[in-house]
Amino acid sequence: MKNFIAYSILALGALTASAASSAQVTETLTFRADIDYVWWTGTSSTNTDTLDVIDVEIIYSVDTVPDATTPTGVRYVNNIQFIDFLMTDLDSGAYSLTGTWNYSSNNQTSLTFESSEGQSITFFGDTGYPDPLTISIRELEQQIFVENLGYPMIVDGDIAAALFITYFVGEPQTFELSGVTQSLNIESNDTDRDGITDALDQCDASIIDPTVVFKGWYDSGVTNYRDSSGCTVMDQYAACPTEEEAPRRGIRSVRSGPSSCEKAVSYDLVAEGLIDYSEARRLRDALYQSYQQQEF
Repeated sequence: MKNFIAYSILALGALTASAASSAQVTETLTFRADIDYVWWTGTSSTNTDTLDVIDVEIIYSVDTVPDATTPTGVRYVNNIQFIDFLMTDLDSGAYSLTGTWNYSSNNQTSLTFESSEGQSITFFGDTGYPDPLTISIRELEQQIFVENLGYPMIVDGDIAAALFITYFVGEPQTFELSGVTQSLNIESNDTDRDGITDALDQCDASIIDPTVVFKGWYDSGVTNYRDSSGCTVMDQYAACPTEEEAPRRGIRSVRSGPSSCEKAVSYDLVAEGLIDYSEARRLRDALYQSYQQQEF
């Protein structure tokens, strides 16, 4: 059985794009999964004994603006750049299933992450690429999405998630595999995950809250925009030096206010074209209110 699968599924291997993706931000996902079930349409029985684990490497680009967004998911098109598998029989050793991909289908290769609540992120390969290979990683007890960020991110570390792989090797032949991941390891060239690569990012630890929040609690309601240098509006305020607190007079302290640097930020952002005048006014109002109400 093992030899049949190894030599028959020649196309289960490396998927490399014929042209580099235009997106600069890339992530590399690697994981190992225990194999529970293997099925191949060319056989009359399932194979659950001869293959024990699968190691997978997937490289995809990440666009901060997805192709489509729905209440339950985000889709990125033409983002998958490379896929490689190494399947292992722990008794006999490892072997890689490699070969030539066949250009015979218009269906897309895809990688989907699904939460237990039905939320999903899907990365697609180009429709002109080889026979469709679908990979699904579904949340079990541990969360696989990082919350409260500008766009969905995958948790990095020891994560047990359900793995499903389906590969169509020319109709109607199909290879299917299921298992459970031992870990999800993400390497990115965009450390703060703000959509700007580290090489170009002037703010390497961006504050990427959806809106501009002062003092950690006063929400201005203004979008926390990011400029071409990789710095957000909140990064601009955070870069202002902290001024010393005003001296006390008698038993009451002089109420402090925004620094001259903080006051200037909204004007600079308008000059840069990142925000408009109405947003600048809302930022200034919220900035002053955060100081005036901080002691109550």
